[in-house]
Amino acid sequence: YADYQNQIAQIDKQIQSLIKDMPETHSADITSIENKILKYASELQGTNSYSKIQEYKAKLDELAYKKITILANSSPENSAIRDLLSQREELVRLSKTSENTIWTEV
Repeated sequence: YADYQNQIAQIDKQIQSLIKDMPETHSADITSIENKILKYASELQGTNSYSKIQEYKAKLDELAYKKITILANSSPENSAIRDLLSQREELVRLSKTSENTIWTEV
């Protein structure tokens, strides 16, 4: 499980690097996601509760993934970001089906 998480983290870093180099023009969906990210990040700053922090982290991770998916789908067919996103999705799938991993719904 830790190996999968490390591989996913490395892919996430590569995706972040590619996103920084993308043009700033975004769709209304991206703008909406970014506004929600800012809202949750602001609310998170005033939180001391561990469970609330975990809740906000899950929401922020989900929004970030949605944003990356939209950006990847709007990029050219064989782009690096699409390839990385496919690799990440495969690793997540493998980690969830691994015999050594127990997943629960959040």
